[in-house]
Amino acid sequence: MSEPQVIVTSSLNKFLRGVRDKNPEQFSAFRVQTFHKINETAKFLKANGGGLDLSRKLIDLSMQKEQLLSPDKKVSCKSGCAACCFQSVAISQAEANILTGRPNGDHPSEKACRFLNKDNLCSVYEDRPSSCRTANSILDPKQCEPGGTKQELFSYEAHIYSSAESTIENKILYIKDLD
Repeated sequence: MSEPQVIVTSSLNKFLRGVRDKNPEQFSAFRVQTFHKINETAKFLKANGGGLDLSRKLIDLSMQKEQLLSPDKKVSCKSGCAACCFQSVAISQAEANILTGRPNGDHPSEKACRFLNKDNLCSVYEDRPSSCRTANSILDPKQCEPGGTKQELFSYEAHIYSSAESTIENKILYIKDLD
């Protein structure tokens, strides 16, 4: 029996492409394993109350775990650093439901996330999407600015949880498309 369709975060997809490029002979098995983990995680989330609150907690814990296991990779993100807030952000339907109707931030740039304010603070930080929770720079934030080199602390596990949340709904949306 084949696995149901999964939705994969863009960062996890980029990671999978890297695995394919470095280990083409092992890629197929690793991809199947990854999709299986996403489906099993989606089943676990569904069985434990639906998903979003639990998946967010698991994502946050996974990112903390990754920081502890990689002490040489210090996260440089600080309050007021909004370098990652100028890209398209994928969200699940459950996240869209929470964010719809929330007031927009007042950042002057049209390229900024609609929830970013003029002080470069997220107006929905506690409810920020999974995509934002997994975006943690390990470089000088100036290098994250447009034209700079981006390097994130990557947690395979956190992206499994994020992908599982979207897979439950079989849908992915974008913040820019919210009403």
